[in-house]
Amino acid sequence: MKVARYHRSMPHACETHSSVPEVEIEALSFSEQFLVWAVRAWVDGYKSGKGRAGLLREGFALAGAADGWLLVEELMSILAAAAKQPLDVRCLACRTLGEDEAPLLAAIGGLQQDDNAIAVRLTERWLPAAAARAVLSLFEQLAVELQRAGMRLPARHPVPTVDRGLALVH
Repeated sequence: MKVARYHRSMPHACETHSSVPEVEIEALSFSEQFLVWAVRAWVDGYKSGKGRAGLLREGFALAGAADGWLLVEELMSILAAAAKQPLDVRCLACRTLGEDEAPLLAAIGGLQQDDNAIAVRLTERWLPAAAARAVLSLFEQLAVELQRAGMRLPARHPVPTVDRGLALVH
């Protein structure tokens, strides 16, 4: 059986609502693509109620960052429980980044370059103060774990975001 692939001229359903310039997954480095996959896989498991711990554990082990899956698990669990507003994390089939995925990549890349400014702004925008401090520590640990595995994310400026009001998590 062939798996359907989305044609470039036909956006996936969850890509049609974005108010910021689209960032193609194909244009990202392997490390960025891997982190996007991990976050999306976690969200998929959370939404389906099936969890994805085994899949994440295996993926991070194969990537040489064995403890990274647990950091993603903790980070995303806090975000799911305490985020001030729903985050735009796209589904696994989407070929472009959601509005909250690009800043997440920029935060991890910045932390790997010893610049925590983006990560601090991001956590403060997403979470109440106490949760933001906990998540910042997890971001830092994840950045180190990925870097140890040779997965260095480029330092990028996050795509500017707009007030989405009550956007829905995908």
